[in-house]
Amino acid sequence: MTSEIFSEIYNKALDILSRREHSVLELKQKLKKKYNFTDNLNEVISRLKENNLLNDYRFTEAYVIYRKRKGFGPIKISNELQSKGISEATIVEVLDSEGGWMEAANKAFTKRFKEGPSKDIKILLKQKNFLHNRGFSFQEIESVLTDDMLWFNAMSYEVLARKYRPSNFDEVVGQEHIIKALVNSIDQNKLHQAFIFSGTRGVGKTTLGRILAKCLNCLSFDEPTSSPCNECANCEEIRIGRSLDFFEQDAASQRGIDAMKELLQTVPQSPSNGRYKIYLLDEAHQLTTESFNALLKNLEEPPKHVVFILATTNPEKLPKTVQSRCLQLNLKTVHESILEGHLKKILKHESIEFDDDSVKLISKSAKGSVRDALTLLDQSIAYGNGLLNADDIQKLLGTIDDSMLFELIDSIVDGDSKNAFNLLSEIEKLSPEYDSILKDIIGVLHQISLHQALDNSNDSRVVNIAKKIDKEFCQLLYEIGINSYSKFSVHPNSKEALELCVLRMLTFNPLQKLSEGTTNQGSDGTEKKNVKIAKDNQQESKVEKEKLLKNDNFKIENNKDWINIFNILNISPFTKNIFGAMSYKSFDNNLLILISDSKSLSDISESIISELKDAFKNLLSVNITIDIHEGEIQETPISYNIKSKRAATDKSTQEIENNKDIQSFIKKFNGKIKKDTIKPIKWIKI
Repeated sequence: MTSEIFSEIYNKALDILSRREHSVLELKQKLKKKYNFTDNLNEVISRLKENNLLNDYRFTEAYVIYRKRKGFGPIKISNELQSKGISEATIVEVLDSEGGWMEAANKAFTKRFKEGPSKDIKILLKQKNFLHNRGFSFQEIESVLTDDMLWFNAMSYEVLARKYRPSNFDEVVGQEHIIKALVNSIDQNKLHQAFIFSGTRGVGKTTLGRILAKCLNCLSFDEPTSSPCNECANCEEIRIGRSLDFFEQDAASQRGIDAMKELLQTVPQSPSNGRYKIYLLDEAHQLTTESFNALLKNLEEPPKHVVFILATTNPEKLPKTVQSRCLQLNLKTVHESILEGHLKKILKHESIEFDDDSVKLISKSAKGSVRDALTLLDQSIAYGNGLLNADDIQKLLGTIDDSMLFELIDSIVDGDSKNAFNLLSEIEKLSPEYDSILKDIIGVLHQISLHQALDNSNDSRVVNIAKKIDKEFCQLLYEIGINSYSKFSVHPNSKEALELCVLRMLTFNPLQKLSEGTTNQGSDGTEKKNVKIAKDNQQESKVEKEKLLKNDNFKIENNKDWINIFNILNISPFTKNIFGAMSYKSFDNNLLILISDSKSLSDISESIISELKDAFKNLLSVNITIDIHEGEIQETPISYNIKSKRAATDKSTQEIENNKDIQSFIKKFNGKIKKDTIKPIKWIKI
């Protein structure tokens, strides 16, 4: 090496050191940016050490003093020093010799909270978190808040979600598919270096991340294990959040590039006490684009001793480049039956009396979230003064009794508006959550539809309603419920929203009877009786069919007879289209003559004619002969059915337009009727 190059690099190093102390690693990194001569750099570093101008121990002492004065604790300072290349032995020695960390914690706390420790539990927890984030240990935090912590511990109650948080894979509820994948990976030593745990809130994403960290760094075993001991120093430190090798960061509050850079500074350094450094990013989808870019480099080429865990409720918001470099495990919502068993186990352990209905209500309201279920259980225990019963929980949750719900649906199906609104008045007295009631109504209608299709319900209430409600009408009620629920959040009054939904269901009921024996006022001032369209049509169709079937001297005397008999024949759509366009001419000695205006009568195959003959024979036990003539047709079955359908639609439209309840809602909400969407519930071809 020439003396000129050496002198240049050496003088540059002196210039850097003149400003402040540097660690060896820091100085090398700065010099490398300008000088790419490894041998030259190493020689310069050696000369600086010989002349006592560069010393990691002296740098550590100065750095510890500086950061301590800034109000930071030993844990955070230790992590920072590791990122600067300082050995663990040096860090421990300097931190111990410096001492006074309890006093430092008190100074940092007093500077931030001049009013002192709070008596408010929520504020006191925030004060604890402040000291924890500053890098102070549990003992140092305790020294600052001793009296207040004694008060806090005496007054506080450990919530069930914390008390029963799983500490190993066996305790995790409802995620067997995830557990199996992780256990197999650990036991077979085929562990991925980056994971995405996705799923809704409260299903165990963060918990699984912590358990995985214990599995990788448990000191009771010589290698990673799927069954951590939960007793060694590493397991305990991970549990209380003091581990130097487990970094948990809330990406919702620390989402910026600066926080990410500070976190990733420790990645190149070897683990302090364990086998791996584990980085858990909670709510990872909220990281900024710059933070994702900084993270991406580490995900592409992670050191062998590093494992990344990204927990998120919205995995689709993660960049594709991040998703492609991680093993994604999707946590499921937990089934109600599993939640029920879990809650009963906890209640028995806590010696709390309960009934099965109360546990079912809580499990249902939790919507698959274990944490929500335990939170609701806490609330229910407090509300019931240590006891659980269904009535108290219904009041707490704003739900109604199932019997009242089924009675409401039964009234809607019967078209009994008076009883329906009497029930709504009773429901109002319970101060319910109206959106929950509508969800329950939709759920029952779903059960009814399934039973009608599959005959799979054991609930007698579902079976009874399914027997008397038309399938099409049931589907219509379901659609009305879904449509109403989708607009629930924008409605100014949730009670009125539910009432409007019930009114719509009653209005479109083909068996509607707003009040027994009453009439609706038409727009022309005349009284129009409420009609039962579907029921009347069905009855008329039945009478007509029975008349034809019982007639021993079967005859087709006119075109109307031909249309009536044609509409009850069991023939294919193709055959129906061909003969439905023909009109009647005569029927004598079992010879049926039909008229067609088609010029291609030769296109009518013998097989089609045979199908019509067979249909007559199967239905009426009559062997007929069919002849087709070309000529001027009269009214055909198809044209008659179209006209009848149009008439039924017009009738339905007129009844809707003349309905005073609908008109009042149109006026109130400035709405309008879309006539092209109006269809009769059921029309019968006669």
